[in-house]
Amino acid sequence: MGDCQLDVVNCGTILVDGKNYRIQSHSSKGYRQPVSAQPTRPRYNEDEEEELEGDTTIVPDERSRGFKTCISADQELFGYIIGKQGTIKRKMEEETGATILIPRKPQAVAAPRGQKGSQSDTEIVVKADSRAAVAAARTRVELTIENALATARDSLPYTHVLSLPLANARVVETLATLKQQVLAEGAGAAAAGIEDSIFWDPAQLHLTLGMLKLYSAQKRQLAVQTLKALDLGSVLDGGPLTVRLRGLEYMNDDPSDVDVLYLKVEADGGDDTIAKVGDLVVRAFADAGLLLPQDEKPVKLHATIMNTRLRRSSEARKGFDARKVLEVHGEGLDLGEQVLDSVHLSQRGVFDDNGYYHCVAKAKL
Repeated sequence: MGDCQLDVVNCGTILVDGKNYRIQSHSSKGYRQPVSAQPTRPRYNEDEEEELEGDTTIVPDERSRGFKTCISADQELFGYIIGKQGTIKRKMEEETGATILIPRKPQAVAAPRGQKGSQSDTEIVVKADSRAAVAAARTRVELTIENALATARDSLPYTHVLSLPLANARVVETLATLKQQVLAEGAGAAAAGIEDSIFWDPAQLHLTLGMLKLYSAQKRQLAVQTLKALDLGSVLDGGPLTVRLRGLEYMNDDPSDVDVLYLKVEADGGDDTIAKVGDLVVRAFADAGLLLPQDEKPVKLHATIMNTRLRRSSEARKGFDARKVLEVHGEGLDLGEQVLDSVHLSQRGVFDDNGYYHCVAKAKL
């Protein structure tokens, strides 16, 4: 090995994916390179390399003698991986010995009015001299993405929803009439804190089963596959899933200061059937790694018709007085029974011709 000696005594380690990797520094009898000029790169042993030989996602790099892997990610994630002035990306590269290549953000293309632009299909490329270095860097990138999705509520909003659609012609017409009657109160409605913007679009009425953040083409494809693989008939006992939409209810304790007003949903045969469907869907998507931990929760049987989160005025999220609405419409509102025939995976912010969220895939009940 010439004059170069491995300093195995004064070496450090890093913990990546549950494993301790040794970082060995080089020393020379005649010359020692300054740390600032040549950062120390981690080395990985032969056992670690052999363990990764079966990983088909890490492939030889045709342009070098090393290896590479690709990570599917939308451009909205790039800033979290790069960090301020490139600090996060640079640290991951220094600690793993890999190179992380992030594509340039494509030029934004205007979307049709009322729709979001199509989600991009981009890949981050990780390259290194060894499989272990590639795997270590890939793990760092994936953990960075997971943390961003779990914590960035506003800048990385939910992209998709799993739902049981409730809208039909009767529902849309009845709720549109209800809205007109409530707003016809004029000054009375305004004094109660009720305005047009807090009414939910009746064409989008649904039962939410789960909210998803799918910020990669790979995740979106996996979500479609997961939904289509569900055996929903196993929890329905051979019959249809029928519900009745009847009566109004609010979520908090004070009817004079309400944030959410909703239709009560009564399942034929009891709420247990919908709960079983919801549990099956939530468990399947959680097992596939498509649900954030905080979103693994049971279905709440309600269909929102008013929500102050939608308020467009300067008094956003200010509650409204629902007592008059409940007195006039609370018990008498009955939208009848309807059969729920499918679970939808829909893209938020994009709508089909019927006004409902754009259906990416659905599973028959």
